[in-house]
Amino acid sequence: MSALSEDALVCCFRFLRMELHLTLRLVCRRFRRIVDECLVLEWKATPRFSRSLRDSFSMERVREAVWLVCSAGELSIKEKEDLELLGRIGAAEVAVGSNVSLFPNLTSLIVSFSAFGVSGMQTLMASSLFTKLTSLDVRQSEIGSSGMRALAASCFLPKLTTLNASDNQIEAAGMQAFSSSPFFSELKSLHIAGNRIGQVGLGALMASPLFPNLTVVNAGFDIVGDAGIQALAASSFFTNLQCLNLCHNEIGAAGVEAFATSSFFPELASLELGRNRIGSEGLQMLASSHFFP
Repeated sequence: MSALSEDALVCCFRFLRMELHLTLRLVCRRFRRIVDECLVLEWKATPRFSRSLRDSFSMERVREAVWLVCSAGELSIKEKEDLELLGRIGAAEVAVGSNVSLFPNLTSLIVSFSAFGVSGMQTLMASSLFTKLTSLDVRQSEIGSSGMRALAASCFLPKLTTLNASDNQIEAAGMQAFSSSPFFSELKSLHIAGNRIGQVGLGALMASPLFPNLTVVNAGFDIVGDAGIQALAASSFFTNLQCLNLCHNEIGAAGVEAFATSSFFPELASLELGRNRIGSEGLQMLASSHFFP
């Protein structure tokens, strides 16, 4: 493949509107030799390109511009159109049977506070560009339960260990779908705070044996109530749990009693129960528990 000019490379990356650091190993055929050096490119906020200019770039131009081997660590996308573009590129890669991913070493993807909604989440989950992701952040992006179902059905995230889906209007049905997904057995950290999963949603997660590696669960502001923490206390599937956040969940003394008398959390090191109504009675139960040495 012919080498690209510096201007073409810069134009391509501006088009993709990346804000990331790339370490690049460039193969320069123009000078008929291999230039073995690391370049760090810092892409700052760039003026938004018009749609006509964006659409003037063909898939071949984009694929041609990224022939070099990338070792990107983190990518942050802030525009819904850019997310849709990446989805189309991913579909094109699958269609031509390419073995080269646009981001072959990308492990962290941040698309939080983007308001891309259900359609954006479906696009993202249908893309094969991110199979090496270990961390995905979709906070406050209006994905709802339908977006969570799209996530649950995706088989393209086999290495995911950290998921942040907080503040997304996810209800019990979305959590139930995710809890029954067989594709996230490597997950270690799950953040679902600020949704509306309720006791049914948390109960579905706690009843699932499909997350054996979970060590961190943040389910604050999820309206789980006493029934939700009681379901948690009765679950034997989360014995590796080390950090649990259940703040602001309408939990009372009855819920705390169930948790304080559970023997299923021997590794628990951090427990957040602030802004509940556990009262002095609930606090005494925690303090006198034999299961939190």
